[in-house]
Amino acid sequence: EPPATKSRGPETTFRNFSDTSAELVRSRLPHPEKAVFCKGRFPESLPDDLPPLVFVSLDPDLYAPALAGLRAFWPKLVPGGLILIHDYNSRQFKGVKEAVQLFCEEEGLSVLPLADLHGSAALMKSLRFSSRK
Repeated sequence: EPPATKSRGPETTFRNFSDTSAELVRSRLPHPEKAVFCKGRFPESLPDDLPPLVFVSLDPDLYAPALAGLRAFWPKLVPGGLILIHDYNSRQFKGVKEAVQLFCEEEGLSVLPLADLHGSAALMKSLRFSSRK
């Protein structure tokens, strides 16, 4: 029988990923000194001195944090930079796709769906000059 909290989002996420940490993830990176971890709610958890970003991995599970994360990180992304959004095509976390679609409409972007287990997607900041930041 599947867990009773399977569709409850935050409870499921907390329980399923409570056996990891920023330190564990950092230990598996090829260049951990180049990584910035921002644990917490967006945009409040972002440091004031956040450097320009090349890659952002966003796994918010729900509509509001997905949209807030995209709006917080996009301005910091360098041209050619990439945001990976987990659960874009998830049947369990449908709000992620809604948030990504709204953000793409606001910014005039196209989303690149990926064929992975959880239906991730990517957004790339154009290398061409744009009036949008």
